[in-house]
Amino acid sequence: MRYIARLSKPQILEEQQELWTKKLLQEQEKLDKKNELDNKEKKEKAKTNHKAYGHDDIRTQLNDMSFYKCFYCEQLLKGVYQEIDHYIESSERLDLTYDWDNLYLACENCNTKKTNKEIPVENALNPCKHTDQEIAQHLTFEEEFVISRTDFGAETIKKFRLSTPFLDNQRAMVLKKLYQVERQIHKNQIQEGRKEMTEEEKAALRLFGQPDRPFSLMFRIWLNKNSL
Repeated sequence: MRYIARLSKPQILEEQQELWTKKLLQEQEKLDKKNELDNKEKKEKAKTNHKAYGHDDIRTQLNDMSFYKCFYCEQLLKGVYQEIDHYIESSERLDLTYDWDNLYLACENCNTKKTNKEIPVENALNPCKHTDQEIAQHLTFEEEFVISRTDFGAETIKKFRLSTPFLDNQRAMVLKKLYQVERQIHKNQIQEGRKEMTEEEKAALRLFGQPDRPFSLMFRIWLNKNSL
């Protein structure tokens, strides 16, 4: 997870958010009255227009914000199934269904956070609110495994399912690429009889920690541990 600066609201939301929200709330109001009359245990819910908040302009803006990565785990989503996620679920705040600040980009793994409703979003890190420094105060990595530094970090890992075997495997595969670069640098040092890395070699390793790279927080922590 890295800090993500939210871009300006897409034009489609500037034009339609108020109307879409009004229609959705009106529909729910009608269903609430119907539910009272029916007195059923299972209450009907208003159906959100998925095509609306999944509009191409909205998706493009979200991709640009996160460099085509999941807001939560930083998995690269180019060519991978991606979902528009409500940070605060519509079931909790129907009025935020089409709110730009409530729309995030998520991989399928992280979007299942809805199964962890017992953890309020206020009890977890928010990539659009917390800085990189704040995030690193609560989360760290040992190899490909995400580790909590605090209870707040532990709740974040659980909320967004950041420690699944799937993500461990994805991070391990990308970490392997860094180790390949590191081994080649070490080989060059032996062949050339030098102890220090060149600036070009350091830059090659630092690329892995850039915000546009997958799992960049993991690599930033590795770079810091190795004084790079």
